[in-house]
Amino acid sequence: MSKAWTTAAAKLEIPYKRNAMRNSYVSYRVAKIRDSQIVAEETGNSATVIKRDYLSLATPEESDAWFATMPKKRGQQ
Repeated sequence: MSKAWTTAAAKLEIPYKRNAMRNSYVSYRVAKIRDSQIVAEETGNSATVIKRDYLSLATPEESDAWFATMPKKRGQQ
């Protein structure tokens, strides 16, 4: 999926930072559940890194909005 996203971003000339989707997931997931150990197990990281690098990057409300983001259905604008 990462390769497909990188390829699509390049074709559309959209800037893309390496691991941006993964970093976003970790940030918003830990904001939502507030359990760095669970997020560490889900993402193959350590709880120490989660706490150090991700714990304060997002709020639970921002997390709810991020996880609720869905593509528009055909015909919607």
